[in-house]
Amino acid sequence: KLVPVEYNEDFDDKKEKGTVNKRLEHLKRRAYHSDILQEYKERYSDAPEEVYNSERSRFTQQNRAYKEKIAYEEEYLKRLPQTKRERLLLQRSMANNGNDIMDHLHDADVLFDDNFNGGTKKKGKMSRQTKKKMEKKKNKSMKRLKSRK
Repeated sequence: KLVPVEYNEDFDDKKEKGTVNKRLEHLKRRAYHSDILQEYKERYSDAPEEVYNSERSRFTQQNRAYKEKIAYEEEYLKRLPQTKRERLLLQRSMANNGNDIMDHLHDADVLFDDNFNGGTKKKGKMSRQTKKKMEKKKNKSMKRLKSRK
C-alpha cells in the first residue's frame, strides 16, 4: 500500500550533515593519534616515558624478513621470486611513503581549524582531449547499441 508523505528537505540536509560530521570526527580521531602529536605529548608531558617492545611491531618483522631474504640471495647468488603479496606491500609502501609527512600535517589542521570543511574538493574540469575521447566512446557505444536492434 502506498501512502502519500510530505517531502521534507530538512531530512536530506541532516543526512548530509551527518556524513560530514562523521567524516570530521574520523579525521579528528586520526589527528589525535598522529605521530606528530604523540611526539609532542611525549616531549612536553611530565609522565614517565613508556618503553615498548619493538620486536612485536609489524614493521620490524617485515624489515627483518626482507633482510633475511637479501642475505640469502647474496649468500647463494640466487634470486628468490617475489610473491604477489610482497609486490603489493612494496607498491603500497612506495605510494604511501611520500604522503606520510603531509598527511600528519593535514591531521593537525583538523584540530586547530574551526572552519575545516572535511576535505571536500571541487571536481576539476576535463581537458579538451579528454572530452573528445569521452564523446568518441559515447558515440561508439551508441552505434553499437543501434546496430544490435
